[in-house]
Amino acid sequence: MRIQNFGVGFALSMGLTAVIGLSGCTPFYANQSTSSISSPESTPDGLFGAAQAVLKANCVACHSTGGTGTPMDFSNPHEFINSGLIVPGSPRSSKLIFRLKNFNGSASLNQAASTSANMPPAGQLTEAQFNAIYTWILEMPADASPFQCVSETLTPAKIPAANAKRLSLRQYRNTLIDLLSHGVSNSVATTLVDAAMATANLPSDTGTTFSRENNAFNDDHASGFFEVATDLSDAISVNHTGALVTAFIQLNPGACTNIDLNNLSTTCRNQLIRNFAGRAFRRPLREGTVTNIDSQTINELTALATDLNTGSLQVGFNNLVFRTILSPHFIYQLEDQDLAVPHALGQGLHRLNSYAIASRLSYRFWNTMPDSTLWNLARTTDLSTDTGYLAALNHVIERKDKLDNALREYYYDWLRLDRTPRFSPNPRFNVLANNIQFNDSLRAAMIAEIEELGSFTTTSGGSFADLFLTNISFARSNHLMSIYGVQTPAPASFNSTTAVRLPAGERAGLLTRAALLISGSEIASPILRGAHLRKDILCLNLGAPPATALEEFDNIQVPVNSSLRQSVHIKTSGAACVSCHNLLNPLGFGLSNFDAFGRHILQEPIFNADGTAIRTTVTVDAKVDLSPIFGPGVKADNPTQLSRSIASQQTAKVCFAEKFMTYSFARPTDRNRDACRLEKIYNNLGDDAQLIDVIRTTALDPEFRLRKIVP
Repeated sequence: MRIQNFGVGFALSMGLTAVIGLSGCTPFYANQSTSSISSPESTPDGLFGAAQAVLKANCVACHSTGGTGTPMDFSNPHEFINSGLIVPGSPRSSKLIFRLKNFNGSASLNQAASTSANMPPAGQLTEAQFNAIYTWILEMPADASPFQCVSETLTPAKIPAANAKRLSLRQYRNTLIDLLSHGVSNSVATTLVDAAMATANLPSDTGTTFSRENNAFNDDHASGFFEVATDLSDAISVNHTGALVTAFIQLNPGACTNIDLNNLSTTCRNQLIRNFAGRAFRRPLREGTVTNIDSQTINELTALATDLNTGSLQVGFNNLVFRTILSPHFIYQLEDQDLAVPHALGQGLHRLNSYAIASRLSYRFWNTMPDSTLWNLARTTDLSTDTGYLAALNHVIERKDKLDNALREYYYDWLRLDRTPRFSPNPRFNVLANNIQFNDSLRAAMIAEIEELGSFTTTSGGSFADLFLTNISFARSNHLMSIYGVQTPAPASFNSTTAVRLPAGERAGLLTRAALLISGSEIASPILRGAHLRKDILCLNLGAPPATALEEFDNIQVPVNSSLRQSVHIKTSGAACVSCHNLLNPLGFGLSNFDAFGRHILQEPIFNADGTAIRTTVTVDAKVDLSPIFGPGVKADNPTQLSRSIASQQTAKVCFAEKFMTYSFARPTDRNRDACRLEKIYNNLGDDAQLIDVIRTTALDPEFRLRKIVP
């Protein structure tokens, strides 16, 4: 008969719909992105050649473009490492071996369990074929990298050409606030900017993995920026002209010795323009500057003086603010393209000047304009030199308050927190909620907690593993604290010693926080949870479910009093789905100790037929065998062990490395061109490494001080 705790079918169906994956329910592991890197030195044409011949003969038919499996690059051994299919030097721990023979580490090499070992589908490999693959993995150096960095020598081919970057909306807002904060308090500046942006119809930065990658500019952007410039300049001129004019002149008075707001001299007016527009453009104004591109002479001071000198000081300053913040030099990171110095290597490669380098560092790692210290470093020091650049980089990393903004954005985008479900209460939902108000305010608190966890772990000396294992509480909302069972709100500022801790043994790191657990309804979704872990944490591809999957799913009956896990298992055990869900469900089942609200549970409630009362409970089972996903013998008895297993996986570290590089460089990652960059990030993800060094390593790449300009 159909299960009586109704709502489960709907919730599970919702999970299946949201899974962007499980292509034809054919097992697969590797990412689709491929490369053509040469073989490691340890396997030039010998061991890998023999293994490659077996793989091509038995696997390429399915795992190629147009096949039933995920396409793979059989010419590149590093692709097997990158995707987590093999563990160099340890065939007994390699998923590939498990899939070929279900080898558990204790059986002899010629012993297989055919019920689970379903690769290749046509039949088992011969012992000689299996041994060729086994020996190749065994003889591979244990420290073989998933990325093949052939040479770190700088070549123009390693620096992709890039268009000027538009400020993301977050960067645009931060820059306006920081610019105005030179003359008014940060809270006043924030109020002014937010009010102006609230009425503008600026398009959101969506459609890319990271919002800062979105470089679109259309009529809606143009009109939106115009509205912000109009409203903000009007608001400023009414109440804040005197404070801002005085503050900006005082940044660098020059020859202006007397600031008389009733009769401001030409000398003082020019210093106001230089200081305000210069900070806004993140570089000194061009006063009779000759460009390198078309030899035009530019005098921005003269052009802006016309605006300032029109009417009263209030009217003139309104004009100056409007013209400045509507300029492409404010809205875009132009990086002085017309003044960039060609690099000796040629092919469009140029060296950035000090102001452009300072701006790049601040926007990549602070999401805003350079502060006064960074500005002065650019003014007094050649940041294109190693000494100057390190001084600037050290300052950027020391400003943890500034780093926090960009790090929060990174974790928000990486973990797809924009997709955190909103709540849809109903009678049964309200019974289970137990007086906790599940609303947009609580949802926002859940999201903020994840952002803070990521930022704090990164800036406080934490490691990659700490992201998945920390039990520090960041909950300040009373309702979120209730979900976690803590009585004390997290302090506004704390360290690892003074931090509030979550109940021992219940939660570990990101994966066990409410924002990544809630379903939006009263029924948890193991499928959604597993899909999120597989796709976003492990970067393992998911295809589309079969067209008839949802209909078949809803029609499958499950016994009365079945647990949610049992229901999902039964509904996904059909021949068309089991092979894929064996790679997905265990990840979601491993989080079964958390209900749909993110609360830790040991008993799962079963409702009566009309959903008005809890009829009985069943014991939660969170024990999972992760062997099909991570390799032979990997198991977890609870969510903490699941988190620990994921944190130790090479695929998780590879995924993080690629995501962080994409975010930091604000461009897509290419495993060929970026192999050395990715390897350096990956090497900073060990248990004894600090995440903050990932930022330093990324910034020390030569690309950060260069730009390729292609006409």
